[in-house]
Amino acid sequence: MSSIVLSARLTELRTAGLATSGPDSAWRLTPLGDDLVTAVQPLLAWSHAWAEHRTAGPEAASTPATESTNSPPQNRS
Repeated sequence: MSSIVLSARLTELRTAGLATSGPDSAWRLTPLGDDLVTAVQPLLAWSHAWAEHRTAGPEAASTPATESTNSPPQNRS
């Protein structure tokens, strides 16, 4: 990523209240940014399960016809 693009993204994050830079010029998430990470983590987990399901090969083809091929396998405990 170019420094121009990085700078633009960091500025967007700061403007949105999601990140801030300290006196040492290090970037950190704000409490709002931390909340966003917490909220997005289940979506990230779902996307990983979906990607694994889509690349599973022949095993994925054996899923019941009632399951969508665009949905990850459900956790069935």
